[in-house]
Amino acid sequence: MQDFITHDFGLDKYAEYGQQRVYGRLKEDVWHFIQIRDEGQVSHMIQRHVPRYLMARAFDSLSGKIPPNGDSVVMTVDSKRAGIALMPDGRIAIVTGQSMQPIPEAVGRSFGQDVGLLKKAGEEVRKINDHFSLPNELTFSGNPVNHLSKDLIEAIAFEKLQRGYLNAREFGIYSAYCTWRDFISENPDMVDEISSGMANDLTNWNAEEIGNENYWSSVFSIQDRLFPQRIWGPGVITDYDTVYTRMYDILSKLSSIGFAQFNLFCGMQSGGPFHPLALLTGEMGLDEFNYWRSLEFQADSPEEQDIRVENAFIQLLGTLG
Repeated sequence: MQDFITHDFGLDKYAEYGQQRVYGRLKEDVWHFIQIRDEGQVSHMIQRHVPRYLMARAFDSLSGKIPPNGDSVVMTVDSKRAGIALMPDGRIAIVTGQSMQPIPEAVGRSFGQDVGLLKKAGEEVRKINDHFSLPNELTFSGNPVNHLSKDLIEAIAFEKLQRGYLNAREFGIYSAYCTWRDFISENPDMVDEISSGMANDLTNWNAEEIGNENYWSSVFSIQDRLFPQRIWGPGVITDYDTVYTRMYDILSKLSSIGFAQFNLFCGMQSGGPFHPLALLTGEMGLDEFNYWRSLEFQADSPEEQDIRVENAFIQLLGTLG
């Protein structure tokens, strides 16, 4: 019988250890991984989407390292972000939470196929005063592509080399950057505008229409941790001024890049502002966030996969910026 992961998701089986299976494949802009853990008749699935730029950096950071003796593994900052590690026997392992599954040597080497592209991207970046820049490239609105973070500009250069072009209408790190550069970075009134818009939306949105108890349990838990009192939901008495004040207070504390991430999450996906706030304030991890953002779709659907890829690049913007 054909493995449903290879059939439904188009992935290759990398390894199988007892009740756990690991799958993956490079899909255009990202490496897509799935880990399956069987417990009786129930299978638990964890998905990860790793941008190619992150994987190239991760593999490069492990290259030349000498695997330690014993049970220790080599992990770097970049490899942790990508979810890979170097095992004592020299193989690459996929890391998911506390689980670490070695994969065939040839597969591990394939993670390094973009290292040459990474080096070339780094050579494209120029430092001008205190900013790093990608010469002769502009944002969607005509602003120079520059930032204090060399890594962010390098990631954009990598995307250009990998795709062969930069297009803000095709979502990736460049498109995410353009949202920050063109609409957020030099617009101090945006926090006020978005807070006002959120207040209008929430005070006119009938919360009673949403009957998902698990959703409300999550949203109320987030509000209880982030606000002095609940500002929206079934049975919650609220008004524009209260919602505006609470939203402004928390959004104004985000970094400029963090605020851009919030706008991307809310502008590209349905589900409300509370889960993005939980993610950006460290109250929620990306796996849980992706669960709530893609809840209405089948796991192998184009809609669900698009959400996870989008979030991988929105998260990358925050990681690098």
